[in-house]
Amino acid sequence: MSSRTKVIRGERKDKKPNLIYKRKQKESRGSRYRGVSTNNNSWQVLVKVNGKMRYIGSIQEEADAARIYDKVIIQYQGDVAKTNFNYTKAEVLQFLRSPPLIKG
Repeated sequence: MSSRTKVIRGERKDKKPNLIYKRKQKESRGSRYRGVSTNNNSWQVLVKVNGKMRYIGSIQEEADAARIYDKVIIQYQGDVAKTNFNYTKAEVLQFLRSPPLIKG
């Protein structure tokens, strides 16, 4: 059993213990998307490139910030990148051909 799992003991009608495994929720980063966090009234995009966290910018819409994160991470990690959305091969190739959003 992992450290994120909590056991809740309940009773069934036949009085035998009933174990229910309930996963603890992840601590909130402020966003449901990878690489996006809240910053007052906007969403900031952070990407780890070459072992360093890089600030990309502040975006008004959460989903737009997630798409920018995806574009940057695809540019640096290619087809093994963990993205927030699914992309076609043509879209990935377009990201790879476009100029990088950050230097480094």
